[in-house]
Amino acid sequence: MLNFNPVNFNEMNPSELCEYIAKRHHEYVREEFGKISDHLKTALNVDVNSAPELRAIVKLFHELQEELEQHFNKEEEILFPLIQQLVISEGTERGKRNLSVSIIDKPLEEMNKDHKKIEGILSEIRRQSHDYFLDPMSSPTHKLCFNELFALEDDLHKQFYLEENILTRKLITWEQTIIS
Repeated sequence: MLNFNPVNFNEMNPSELCEYIAKRHHEYVREEFGKISDHLKTALNVDVNSAPELRAIVKLFHELQEELEQHFNKEEEILFPLIQQLVISEGTERGKRNLSVSIIDKPLEEMNKDHKKIEGILSEIRRQSHDYFLDPMSSPTHKLCFNELFALEDDLHKQFYLEENILTRKLITWEQTIIS
């Protein structure tokens, strides 16, 4: 029987949600980068008939990797620490006076811009791969690449949903509760 432990994001404060995103999503994506890159190189060497398509996907994948590394670093070094500071300062009287989620408006705006750019790259990978459709003669490595790219895309959609809809909503609600 599967061990299914759903995560209740409603019970997490913004700081805990940031930790979850970094541990669950950032770490997963970083681990997958190397594997997918290696598998794409192998598929390029094996599936010569698909070489133009795979070359375009490899180029896009490296662009995606670069964008995500920059994005994750901005979140982990700027946005998430700011959110953690807000949560820590919530309990102090001075913190309540100075508390304002508006100090993270710019980093949140930057996060959303990054998401749009990354979503564009993911869409182009999907387009180049014909929605991850494979010729029946494709190599097992080619199939593996497409499965990995699909799983990566799915994980990123989940992460972006958490950040844009759950985390941002929590921050707005949290600010209103503290200030009133």
